[in-house]
Amino acid sequence: MMENNYNPWLEILAQTDKKTYSQNQEAFSDLKNLQTFCNTTIAAGGGFAATGMFLNPVLGLVGGFVSLTIIELSKPVDRLVSVMEDLLKIDGIIVTPRIKTDKGTIDLLVKMPDRRRFAFALRSKLNSRIKWRKEDQNFFAITPRKGRAPRAKRWPDLLELGKNLNESIISLNKQKSYLLGANNSELRLPVVKAIALTSTTTVDPTNDPDLFVDFGATRVLKVQSGCTMHVLEQRDIIKFLEKVNKRPILGDYMSKP
Repeated sequence: MMENNYNPWLEILAQTDKKTYSQNQEAFSDLKNLQTFCNTTIAAGGGFAATGMFLNPVLGLVGGFVSLTIIELSKPVDRLVSVMEDLLKIDGIIVTPRIKTDKGTIDLLVKMPDRRRFAFALRSKLNSRIKWRKEDQNFFAITPRKGRAPRAKRWPDLLELGKNLNESIISLNKQKSYLLGANNSELRLPVVKAIALTSTTTVDPTNDPDLFVDFGATRVLKVQSGCTMHVLEQRDIIKFLEKVNKRPILGDYMSKP
């Protein structure tokens, strides 16, 4: 075991202690350091498994990432860094990455200043366009091919990801986790679940128009399959989080002086 290569920044990827979750700038700094570590290791030709980097006491904190190589590990780290960098521009926001539950892992839990809560799963699949086919009850990744018709391939992992995200939030609620609120009133507030497609992965515009809904200040894909899943692109996350006031009714305009 390569004890000399132990890197404490990797603990951020599978936080398990209810009282010591790092958030906001502290978590972002850890992720940036980890990103630098991964990039440096890859550049030096290191592709060894992440398990070789930990002392035994730390192995329990690494969760589902212990079997990944450094190259594989760098992908989720890059996604987290990229999205958190945008989120932390919002005043008063609280962002907690990599929350481990008995049902899975929540990549990002977001609490807005007005107490609205969002749970995000982050995924990418090269330059694919993602389409939901109701008849198959599954996601498909549409990949362009030079000189040939695009290839459509099932992406069941994305569907499973959405279901695990929903179950993870239910699990946190049952635990009455402080991450969801400080009292019963806050714990009862809904948590919006969303899959954010990062990098060059996008939502296919040819999805059934009935699947697109207005949310916040943007339009997203809304899929119902055992649970409700919102699917959007990374560039739309900030607009997705915006609180848009309902349009005033005619009487409101007439009552103004």
